[in-house]
Amino acid sequence: MSNNIIVKKTFMERQDKTSYTILFLMVVLSLFVPYGFDNENSIYWFFSRVLSETGRFIVMGRSPLYTVYLLLFNWLGYPVSVIMEYLVTALITMTTFYIFFRHFVSSAISLLISIIWMPYLLFNSTPQVQMLALSSALIAMMFRIDGEHRK
Repeated sequence: MSNNIIVKKTFMERQDKTSYTILFLMVVLSLFVPYGFDNENSIYWFFSRVLSETGRFIVMGRSPLYTVYLLLFNWLGYPVSVIMEYLVTALITMTTFYIFFRHFVSSAISLLISIIWMPYLLFNSTPQVQMLALSSALIAMMFRIDGEHRK
């Protein structure tokens, strides 16, 4: 009986690895589609530059954690930093989206749901801080689902 569980678990892990690979390729392919780098995104990059040069936040009410997050990419220079931030943020978002739905449906259906939602999430969620906010909310819900329930 336990051998059957090990085989099933290995099969599911293989499916998940395949799904992660497909999601990664889809995110890389999304680079070839113009996405929503607009004025709001450039404002966050400006906030990040000011933070790196002065050590001060300009506006504390405008996502200071995201401004610090952008510092991870700021050293790469203009075109590469924006592309790398998009890739990392998109991968975090789509992976979290996939894992969240994986709690409820099979990996194939979760992958399908993620791919169907990908154009909306990646191209209409500007600035990218909204994608990270969605990822954080999904992670919080997963902890809630996996953890003890309130009585």
